Amino acid sequence: PYTLSLHDALPISVIKRKYSIFDLKDGIFIKVYVDEIIFIEVNSRTCTLYTKNGNYEVKGLSLKESLKLINSNDIIQSHKSFAVNINYIIKIVKLSIKTYELFFEDYEKRALLSYKCKNLVIKKFKNKKLDII
Repeated sequence: PYTLSLHDALPISVIKRKYSIFDLKDGIFIKVYVDEIIFIEVNSRTCTLYTKNGNYEVKGLSLKESLKLINSNDIIQSHKSFAVNINYIIKIVKLSIKTYELFFEDYEKRALLSYKCKNLVIKKFKNKKLDII
């Protein structure tokens, strides 16, 4: 006879989702699930998180600091001002010799991909398998 393990018996909704807490301003904190982050843009020390559920601005947070806080293999730097969630990229288009544009699934805004980051992003994009849910 086949015996179900505890893992087999658990509903999918029990799976833990990774999140990060961001301090938006003056004591307003927000929990952002990592799998909902589409991309991050930093401009003039303001970090904007573009997510499936809206955009959030965090003042004084660098791209490097935000990546450290999120700590995910799926979110990688694509440009000096951008980091992207590899799971949402659907298309990469060359704009010039050293710059590319990244398009995301069901999302109008786009991010940039620099020549310096191109190889890693394209490698991860090509190797990404569909997640079975």
